[in-house]
Amino acid sequence: LAGWREMSVGDMKDKIRWSLSNVLECTPGMRDHLMALGTKEEIMREYGMLAYVPVKIADNAMFGVWALRRVRGVGLENLGGLKLTERKECLRYACSAGVDFSIIR
Repeated sequence: LAGWREMSVGDMKDKIRWSLSNVLECTPGMRDHLMALGTKEEIMREYGMLAYVPVKIADNAMFGVWALRRVRGVGLENLGGLKLTERKECLRYACSAGVDFSIIR
């Protein structure tokens, strides 16, 4: 989102959708929330990191947040109740984002 002041709201949303497409797909409601933002200022409040942080790093951080929320939602002791693929994703994303399991507990 570098140069966001010169972009239209639609262009900003397109850049975010492109940059964070994987996160938007796996996080319920996130795409709708993005589309509901109506001003550049609202978008920057939510996604401003994309103006300063490389997309790969932002994507990794957002996946870490997704994993943390997912694990906290079911509880660490119930992680085995998730589908194997979802459990692997949670662990992989949490670890790659530097989330320590002591934080999850």
